[in-house]
Formats: sequence, C-alpha cells, structure tokens
Amino acid sequence: MNLIKNASEAGAKNITIKAGMDRMEQTIIEVANDGDAISNETRTAFALIFR
Repeated sequence: MNLIKNASEAGAKNITIKAGMDRMEQTIIEVANDGDAISNETRTAFALIFR
C-alpha cells in the first residue's frame, strides 16, 4: 500500500504492479508508475537498505 500511496503523492495517474516467479522459483515484484522520478540520492538510499 505504501508504494501506491507514494506513487500517488508523486503525481502518478497510472500505477502497475506485477508479481510472478522466475525460473528459480524466486518471487519477482515489479512496480511502475508515471509519477515524478525518484531522486538519485533517494535511489541510492533504497539500494543500501535492500542489499
């Protein structure tokens, strides 16, 4: 829900969430929207959190 809220607050009109499994049976979740882009600083912080 937080991803949807954040996208909406960034001005997104369209939000797409896809879930599935890869060939090794690991869960894959893709989220896309047409709102404002995430800043490079924030993107770097996310990368550190989800290592």
